Amino acid sequence: MTSVTSSSAPEVLVVWGRGSSSGGPDDLLRHAVAAHLEMDPGEVQTGRLCPRCASSDHGRPVVLSAGRAAGRGEQRPVHVSLSRAAGRTVVAVTTAGPVGVDVEHVDAAGFDTFARVGLHRDETDGDASWRTRTWVRKESLVKATGDGLMVDLRDVQVTAPDDAPELVRWEGHDAPGGVEMVDLDVPGQEPGQPALLASLTLLFPDGASRAPTVITTRSAADLSDR
Repeated sequence: MTSVTSSSAPEVLVVWGRGSSSGGPDDLLRHAVAAHLEMDPGEVQTGRLCPRCASSDHGRPVVLSAGRAAGRGEQRPVHVSLSRAAGRTVVAVTTAGPVGVDVEHVDAAGFDTFARVGLHRDETDGDASWRTRTWVRKESLVKATGDGLMVDLRDVQVTAPDDAPELVRWEGHDAPGGVEMVDLDVPGQEPGQPALLASLTLLFPDGASRAPTVITTRSAADLSDR
């Protein structure tokens, strides 16, 4: 995984694309990394890494190299995450710490058995959108930690969907040093299109004090001329 110099305030770039975006999700990821690092997309190489078997043929996206990424200060890895739903793709890029992003159709968790497989015993059940908001928060967390589908989401408790997003507890798991959850607005949602919910989690393993995180949202079209 490549490293670049860090800035004083944590920053995350969130880029939204549509299914018709040229090049597909991996190309969008490469352009998003280039935009965040202010460099040419041709200098960015991305790949995959499976946390379970270490295969490079599948798994979570990673930045393998970022050319002549330059700057000042301490060197930090470039962290990325990617999610897709209903023809939309979202990418998150940051050097602040491990990041996870998840987007789902608003009714994605509306199936009858969700409470038995996705809710902590102290979480309250609700309608499909209530469940899905809980789901995307948890999925963004386990993507950030790298655990992914290996985690039993019933061990994870987050705040209620109508409260500010936070991790309450994670039973049987070493809690990350610092966790910041954000519910994302999905841009460009129009009547008649599938309604989507999205969340992002940023981790600070050292738990150090920090300035407020700055999240910048852009569209794939904004990056097409780079």
